[in-house]
Amino acid sequence: MAFPSGMAALTAVLLAARESGKNHVVAVRPLYGGSDALLAGGLLGHDVTFTTPDGVRGAVRPETCLVILETPGNPTLDLVDIEQAVRDAAGVPVLVDSTFMTPVLQRPLELGASIVMHSATKFLGGHGDVIAGSWPRARRGRRGSARSASRPARSSTPWPRSSCTAASPRCRCG
Repeated sequence: MAFPSGMAALTAVLLAARESGKNHVVAVRPLYGGSDALLAGGLLGHDVTFTTPDGVRGAVRPETCLVILETPGNPTLDLVDIEQAVRDAAGVPVLVDSTFMTPVLQRPLELGASIVMHSATKFLGGHGDVIAGSWPRARRGRRGSARSASRPARSSTPWPRSSCTAASPRCRCG
């Protein structure tokens, strides 16, 4: 999915996650300042627990709808072990903000992440003259391996069918 900014992409994911009927988010710090402020401000009505990478397992609750992490972190460039965070999330969808690593250098979907977000304003845009955001989503293949998809796959996750923008009659959403 393409968005007018990285913050718009994050907002869309947060709103879609609420469709599950759950409103708790685990946010792994450090996060981009705008993301941190959006979550801390409570504007979207989520109950947010901020934690470190080592605290994900203890922060997840039955009402958790999403775990958010950024690696490398902005501006510290701290790294988070994506596979460990996914294990610690215990089935809760994990969003990885991969803004500082292009899909050429880091592939969170292959490491178990549910959603990858990019602020294309940074490295994908290359020159700082573009404001955009995106979130390709993991889709389970025949053997359970994650594949990148530009639209949600048929699943029981909270991501609504209405988020599909495919014009193809072969769209298999929802």
